[in-house]
Amino acid sequence: MATWKKIVTSGSAAELSSLTLTTGLANSELANSSVSFGGVSLALGGSDGTPAFDLSDATAYVGDSALVTVGAVNAGSITSGFTSIDIGTGTLNAGNTTVDTLTNDSSVAGSHLTGSFSGSFVGDGSNLTGVGFQIDELSNELDSGSIATGDLFAVADVNDSNEEKKIPFEDVRDAIFEDVSSDATIAIGGALTIADNAVSLAKMAGLARGKIIVGDASGDPSALAAGDNGKLLVADANGDPTWTTVSGDATLSAGALTISNDKIGNDELKQNDDITLLSLTTTNNVVVGGDLTVNGTTTTIATTNLDVEDQFIFLATGSAGSNLDAGIVVQSGSAVDTGSALYHDMSDQRWSVAKGVAKSHAGATQSPTQFVATVKTDTVNPDSTSGSYGAGEMHVNTSTGDIWIRFG
Repeated sequence: MATWKKIVTSGSAAELSSLTLTTGLANSELANSSVSFGGVSLALGGSDGTPAFDLSDATAYVGDSALVTVGAVNAGSITSGFTSIDIGTGTLNAGNTTVDTLTNDSSVAGSHLTGSFSGSFVGDGSNLTGVGFQIDELSNELDSGSIATGDLFAVADVNDSNEEKKIPFEDVRDAIFEDVSSDATIAIGGALTIADNAVSLAKMAGLARGKIIVGDASGDPSALAAGDNGKLLVADANGDPTWTTVSGDATLSAGALTISNDKIGNDELKQNDDITLLSLTTTNNVVVGGDLTVNGTTTTIATTNLDVEDQFIFLATGSAGSNLDAGIVVQSGSAVDTGSALYHDMSDQRWSVAKGVAKSHAGATQSPTQFVATVKTDTVNPDSTSGSYGAGEMHVNTSTGDIWIRFG
């Protein structure tokens, strides 16, 4: 006999046109509550029963006008539009200060002016140290192509505390020549010598189209003539490459290989007989015109999407005599080849769910973690004869909207 209880729903969001309270609400009753005005949510109380917001150090506004200022407001930054600043004997402290003109009435100690500077300094520069000349500021220029061996360069001698010294052009030229090495060297005076075996194919140019560089019988490089259409490069009895025409069951023309008619028969493909393969791998589509029978232990489908035209998938076809639990298992958690199952439990005749079910589960009865709730809809309330599965079933009266749940 089925027994049912009516459910009184609670916790739903209420949408009210007005709300009247006969008594006030204490702070503790407003804990963790909020109210919305025009889409702006305002917290009313904290979990300890005290107000959850503080208006100190804030300004309230109506439109663009200040209504009430509570406490002080700290300024974030000050921007000055003055072109010069006179600080007298005081100290200017700022994260970033920019002035157009900086004038000091007396000498400035080195520790008082640090960092990097741009612009110009007025004076003879006699006391400046670590200052190099700007070569692009020199007024005289050397004519292009007129450099002579005796012309001088200015250099900083690293072996003498970077003291500036002069060096003639011919010494610079010879030093550069001496540093040239590897596949080619340059002697003093400009003579270039290419080392033996230093010219590779990558460094060659001007080879006639279609020709190939090969070693001849003497070990010297030789240009092999371009081959004709339909020929392949094949080594002869001496190991020398030669152009050879492709013949037999297949021919080659302009890169296209053509197999002659009637050259592939039953012995090659067993066209009129069954074909037995140890394994078969394809890189494109496979279409089966008849029934597909797969015999084995495991069938693996590793596709992105699986489309099945059948309206119902028939599972556990081999268990008609034993009436085993059956369903689907979805991988979940970190345990490989196990997951959550949605299946039909034979002992209770109900759809059920369970966790930690192995994909290879077979034979043994699977204990359900929970049953799947079923819902009956009708225009009347349930009675002792209603229901088909057991505790946990639901019944909805579509006329009154009442909800019932079966517990026995």
